[in-house]
Amino acid sequence: PLYYEDTEGRILGCNQALQDFLSQPMMGILGKKAKELLPEAEIEWQESAGLNFLEASGIHEASFRRMLPDGRRHHAIFRKAPFFRANGEPAGHVATFLDVTRLKETEEALRSNESLFSAIHRYVVDLIAIIDQEGQRVYTSPSYQFVLGYSEKEIEAQTSLDLIHPEDYPRVTEALRGLMEGHPTQGLEYRLRHKDGRWLHFESTAALIPDLSGNSVRALVVARNITERKEAEQSRSAMEVQLRQSQKLEAIGQLAAGIAHEINTPTQYIGVFGGIYLAEYGSDRAN
Repeated sequence: PLYYEDTEGRILGCNQALQDFLSQPMMGILGKKAKELLPEAEIEWQESAGLNFLEASGIHEASFRRMLPDGRRHHAIFRKAPFFRANGEPAGHVATFLDVTRLKETEEALRSNESLFSAIHRYVVDLIAIIDQEGQRVYTSPSYQFVLGYSEKEIEAQTSLDLIHPEDYPRVTEALRGLMEGHPTQGLEYRLRHKDGRWLHFESTAALIPDLSGNSVRALVVARNITERKEAEQSRSAMEVQLRQSQKLEAIGQLAAGIAHEINTPTQYIGVFGGIYLAEYGSDRAN
């Protein structure tokens, strides 16, 4: 969009792009002052120039926003420069607009994404890492520090495999090879060493990060601490073992009681019969 105006600020001419920009025909623009049609641009330009209309010289630029009839916000860069008569007197200004709406929307989207990523980066409790084809971490979330107890420098000095439990190492390296060949992993369990020497249990999900250039292969790995769940499962298993042992002991006790009863019954019978015989025949014959 482009227009030129006289020293009074009245528009003398414009191009079709300005008519489209303002959604007005030529006859609705000519003779009107720019500050009536574009008050946002004029205000920003005057503040940027810091001079009144006739004193402004050189090219001055200002960014402004305007609301369109449909409610959308329009972003533009407004530029003005003076033009002169043959005798050197100022004749007016030429003004142009550069539509930067899409650029501004992209910038806002990027800022929003950066803000979201920053929040995830700072507050997520899961371990998040980006690793290269050799298993080296190229990104590590801060959660590594407060979950595993290491400092940032200590984490950076170790590869993603240095903290793996020796028994889990072959399984993890095999999964890593498959991951780099394009096979995502889900539900992979392994143990990582805490700085205090404890082994914590983790369950991870990993997938390749698309790379349009094709120059590098990287993977995103998200691991969740399941140590409490594992300890609860182990405790439950131990209780189940104790319960089965108690049930076995109870069954053995019942069996022993039954056997003792069967053994004691004939003895009791003989004792009762002997007492009757003794009363009937006396001790001599009983002997």
